[in-house]
Amino acid sequence: MPASNHTFALGGCAILLLGILQFILLPAWDYKEAMNNEVHRKQKALRSVNSLSSEYSNLIQQRKELSKEGNQQQGTLFALVEKITRDLTINSNIDAIRPKRNNVESNLIQEILTVRFKRLYQRSLIKFLYTLEHDVEGITVKELIIARTKNNLLDVDVTLSMTTSTQ
Repeated sequence: MPASNHTFALGGCAILLLGILQFILLPAWDYKEAMNNEVHRKQKALRSVNSLSSEYSNLIQQRKELSKEGNQQQGTLFALVEKITRDLTINSNIDAIRPKRNNVESNLIQEILTVRFKRLYQRSLIKFLYTLEHDVEGITVKELIIARTKNNLLDVDVTLSMTTSTQ
């Protein structure tokens, strides 16, 4: 074989090796590095989700215990709100009450109560909310809408939606 053919063959092999390196090995290496980075990000996210999941489980357990202890002494959410409004003499301002019960977990029942007050004096609203928060454990206020009345600026119309969980 002449020397020019050897040079030509060596040049072809070199071009082929550079092509393999450029188009196969380097992209594969970059892909592997990107996948390793993605695995590290996903592992970090998984650790975060696991810690949040355990925190959520602990909070659910604490809420179950609070609702079990509190509701053994207090009764249903509807009865509690009715008692508080009667004690504060604002039950005449109640326009509507809608109780609702949902089964959340195997033995956990979620009580949802929506109360609508009409022409409620602002100070009475503050006393009601304070008494509700102070006397009743395990209640979560989902929605509170306060609208000023047109006739008396110290009166408000209130829609309050709250929830609690019982066993």
